[in-house]
Amino acid sequence: MSREDYLFVSELTNQAEDQVLFSENSKKILRKFKQAFISRASEAREVAEQIKQSPFPVIVCGDFNDTPSSYTYKKMSEGLSDAFKESGRGFGQTYAGRFPSFRIDYILHDPEMQSSGFRRTRVPLSDHYPVSTYISIPGKEKPE
Repeated sequence: MSREDYLFVSELTNQAEDQVLFSENSKKILRKFKQAFISRASEAREVAEQIKQSPFPVIVCGDFNDTPSSYTYKKMSEGLSDAFKESGRGFGQTYAGRFPSFRIDYILHDPEMQSSGFRRTRVPLSDHYPVSTYISIPGKEKPE
């Protein structure tokens, strides 16, 4: 989203008084969201297919730009475990921008693996907070 879009959201109450401007800006943002959802859905299907075809255990990490209730998350996490659900706490907010705080960055892994110590680090490096976790394979010893 552009700087103008963020400005629009932060000044939403002021712009609501000018109904024409409010309506135009709202439609513009909604069109951008719609296009982004469509693009991400297609990409999620492609990645999910690659995950299914992999002969190896998988770990998927990334910025999905979508919440845990989204199609993208549901498609990408099919058959995988979510490290935050296994070992995280709270809401797991990973987005640090001006919009309401959501969990949009994920670490997913093969269900035969185990995650522990999921952590989100609040550092102002970008509009996302970094996430980390320990992933182990039961029955495999840690190297010394």
